Amino acid sequence: MTRRLEIACILLIASLAIFVSRNALAADARTPAGAPPAELAGFVDYMNSRGIELRAVENRSNVIGHMFSVGPAHAKQYYVGLSWYSPPLTALEVFERAPIAIPYVVNGRWVLWRTGGPGGNARLDYLPVWQKTQDAFAAYPDK
Repeated sequence: MTRRLEIACILLIASLAIFVSRNALAADARTPAGAPPAELAGFVDYMNSRGIELRAVENRSNVIGHMFSVGPAHAKQYYVGLSWYSPPLTALEVFERAPIAIPYVVNGRWVLWRTGGPGGNARLDYLPVWQKTQDAFAAYPDK
């Protein structure tokens, strides 16, 4: 009986350790470090040069580092999110370990989130804005 209790305790402790480590990683995935100011400014300048006018908006997300409206029609509230991940893990490694349901694309350390606007991120009038933004993002020369 004592041996069974000992084995049960070991299994319980091992299960708890796995649960805690997975949740810690998920928390890390949901709280990306903000991009350093120079990196963020360079990215926004690049996007502006490609015809994607980004304007910072309020961000209440615990997943997305920065939130922008995409212009020139900022009043339509077409939003994209932006996160920046630094080593040791890349964004892809983080998302493989802690999947997130918001659609996104990755370019090096950068993640562009398809956040949408009023009515969600699958509205037909939002999709061309997303596609243009995604195309410019994919061409960004991440260093």
